[in-house]
Amino acid sequence: MLNRMVRDFGLNEEKGFVNRPAINLEKFKSSIDKKDHSEKLIVISTGRLEYVKGFIFALLAVKTLIEEGFELEYRIVGYGKEMENLRFYVNRLGIESHVKLLGGKKPEEVIQEVQMADVYLSSSLSEGISNAVLEAMALGIPVISTDVGGMSEVVKDKITGILINPYSSLE
Repeated sequence: MLNRMVRDFGLNEEKGFVNRPAINLEKFKSSIDKKDHSEKLIVISTGRLEYVKGFIFALLAVKTLIEEGFELEYRIVGYGKEMENLRFYVNRLGIESHVKLLGGKKPEEVIQEVQMADVYLSSSLSEGISNAVLEAMALGIPVISTDVGGMSEVVKDKITGILINPYSSLE
């Protein structure tokens, strides 16, 4: 990131620094026997319910997967001003039986929800480096993330996760 700021925006390198995100790995230990595997794929996202988090595009992708015959449940943990819009889109898309809007939860409850998932999805349209993605990776949950901001520094496409284009619901 620092190199890009110097190269593209003329930042004096001596005045810049990279604030690297970090998580407490003791709090996010992978659970070997985390859940009973059902036939249904559990996909989870967490975060503020704001447009910039790209949840609308995630819902469109879920609709496409359902139409292609995938058995899945998409869970969103979070609260924010987009809750009503998300409820509207879930209803309008006819995917109510496949989507759970779980609202806000305590940090330890969020960890439990992520541990129960098969895949973590970050659909953000703008991001630095997502702590939520780092936490999911620390829990051993496969990650799909939009290729925005610094996410390619964390998610190496098809190696440590999958990177997708932002705004895309059809990849």
